[in-house]
Amino acid sequence: MTRLTTISAAAPLSPLLPCPPTPPLLHSSTPSSPHLEFPFLTIDEHSEPRHTPPAMNDLKTQLAWERRLERRQRRREEYRRGLRPFAIAAWNITKEHNVGSLVRTAHAAAAQELILVGEREWNVEAAKTSELYTTVTRVDGREDFRDHIRAMKWDLVVVDFDDRAVSLFEAEYPARPCFLLGAEVGGVPKDLRDDAEMVVQIPQWGLVPSLNLAVAGSIVLYDFLGKLHQKSLLDRPNGGLMDSVEGDDPRG
Repeated sequence: MTRLTTISAAAPLSPLLPCPPTPPLLHSSTPSSPHLEFPFLTIDEHSEPRHTPPAMNDLKTQLAWERRLERRQRRREEYRRGLRPFAIAAWNITKEHNVGSLVRTAHAAAAQELILVGEREWNVEAAKTSELYTTVTRVDGREDFRDHIRAMKWDLVVVDFDDRAVSLFEAEYPARPCFLLGAEVGGVPKDLRDDAEMVVQIPQWGLVPSLNLAVAGSIVLYDFLGKLHQKSLLDRPNGGLMDSVEGDDPRG
């Protein structure tokens, strides 16, 4: 059984979110912000989300807290109705801000999940609150990652240099891609590249053949969405939520 932790957006996270030891059940808990106390959210396979409210000093504070929770939940439900069947994964990222940037990109593109492979801490400042609405799944290593992508029926697409890599410009992506990005040093292990349905390489013309990991992830995701749009397969090509009407501000 794959042991993983899934964070499915609840309350503001502290600036530095450690990767705790993964429990056998899906579990999400978000510590309160140092500036504003909010509830913990716990999810497991046997229960609905449970909110534990902070200590309330007066009725006004309690009502404001409840309204904010309801508004966040409503917007989250609207957003999740429009999630697209693809994921992005990162192998042993060493730079915490890159994870936050990837979460932000995954959220903007309406990815179904972001998968972090390996025990890593990450800084949520770069996510700009998108971590409140985006599913982040952590798995311990390559075997757990393989189990997870099989369970989710993802088609593995590695973004890296490889002898069989195809150019980003020529790539024809599978129906349910999971885009795996490698660590800043060392990239994606060869055995995972060999597992992949395809390997994609981003053309570069500079003297330093390297892109920032979060930048590379953004490029590939939007190339995938752009090719869906060219085939008239992309809903809401101008952005927005599923329930938005023309003129709505997608920021709410």
